[in-house]
Amino acid sequence: MIVVADASPLNYPVLIAEIELLPALYDGVLIPAEGHRELQRPRTPPSATKWADHLPSWCEARVVASPNGPGVVRTRSGRARRLEMGNGYRPRGVNRNAV
Repeated sequence: MIVVADASPLNYPVLIAEIELLPALYDGVLIPAEGHRELQRPRTPPSATKWADHLPSWCEARVVASPNGPGVVRTRSGRARRLEMGNGYRPRGVNRNAV
């Protein structure tokens, strides 16, 4: 399963040195570009910033082209981007005809 996460659900596992639980539970994690930038802000704890500067292979930051697409409920802008990002996403290497 692929999950879409903003900064907070990634920040805290890094801070308690348990970030490796995520690839054990999920096939991958997608982060909206805004969430990735949030992890790199000066006020972010240094361990989280260091992690965000070198994302592991199971984690990918993406720009969301259309945060106002069909079916996206207007909430905070970051939440709308996460919803749109997960809409129709298929991991690389998945046979799209089989899904």
